[in-house]
Amino acid sequence: MRTKRQHFVPMALLSLLLASSCNEWLTPLGQGELTFSFNPDVRSMITKSAVSAIPDTNNFILKVSDASGKALYEGLYSSVPEPMSLDPGSYTVRAVSNAFSKPDFSIPQFGDEQLVVIKAGERTDVSLNCVRMNAGIRLKIASSFIENCPSAVLFLKNSAGKLMYSYRESRFAYFAPGNVSLVMNEDGADKVLDTRLMDAGDMLTLNVSASSKSSVGKGISIGVDTTGNWITDSYVIGGPGNGGSSGETLGVNDARNAIGKTGVWVTGYIVGGDMSSSKIKFTGPFSSQTHVAIAGRSSCTDRDMCMSVQLNKGDIRDNLNIASNPSNLGRKVYVKGDIVASYYGIPGIQNITEYRIE
Repeated sequence: MRTKRQHFVPMALLSLLLASSCNEWLTPLGQGELTFSFNPDVRSMITKSAVSAIPDTNNFILKVSDASGKALYEGLYSSVPEPMSLDPGSYTVRAVSNAFSKPDFSIPQFGDEQLVVIKAGERTDVSLNCVRMNAGIRLKIASSFIENCPSAVLFLKNSAGKLMYSYRESRFAYFAPGNVSLVMNEDGADKVLDTRLMDAGDMLTLNVSASSKSSVGKGISIGVDTTGNWITDSYVIGGPGNGGSSGETLGVNDARNAIGKTGVWVTGYIVGGDMSSSKIKFTGPFSSQTHVAIAGRSSCTDRDMCMSVQLNKGDIRDNLNIASNPSNLGRKVYVKGDIVASYYGIPGIQNITEYRIE
């Protein structure tokens, strides 16, 4: 009686095959990484009356979409995974300071949208250049208009909605780019007085006046007030210009690439401390008062995205350290000092002479 011949696979070879098979199944292969930062050198021309506070990049709304338009992440910039692992391909990254969808007063929207390409095994950083994405209009209503059109009501209007502009109003009304009309309602009837094509970033002030002309009716005049438009007072999304001194201010991402610069302002968020040459502690309690780690956003836990900051003995150390001031964790800080190639194993800031914390 013949028996079937059995073939045996050596145990060592079998283990190797299984391990190889399992690793290929469990480990995603060929992905790339995406990181995010805000370019601190982007300047937007604004007036003090238009924006009362500089937008905090931590509160920006970030959206990452694939080529089909599917959102892979949509939420606060401060909560995005860092780095984000993605399959190779094209992705759209959009960041905005607020969810602006219809006309409103005193709500400028800043943001940026970029197309990025992810390659397998590579890390790609998208630097967001945030500029104003909507446009603003305000009216200066002359007393002659009020006298000659006592029952009239003025509106600013586009396809998304309209806003009543009272005679005592002085704020900018913000609209999406496109046509915006000045409409007068009198005796129940609407009349378009003027229509302007507004581009993103435009800030327009219109003078509205009227004269009494009995033969032809009211003579309403609309003119551009060039002195009321954007001319001066620039600031930078992300912090520059707010360190307490004039001159350049760098975000963490740019400061890491500015080794050797001395006496410059750097801004970031305090994210950790108790550092060694190979790690940063990102959660308290902390014990060291001699240094902190800062990053471009308060939720960062990636050592490679941080800078170390040496705290000189005295007021700087007393007020900035997170061992005796645990509430400083996550706060935005500005420091003026020298950028060095390595302090605790990563680019750092030493010889601090001035600081400010928010």
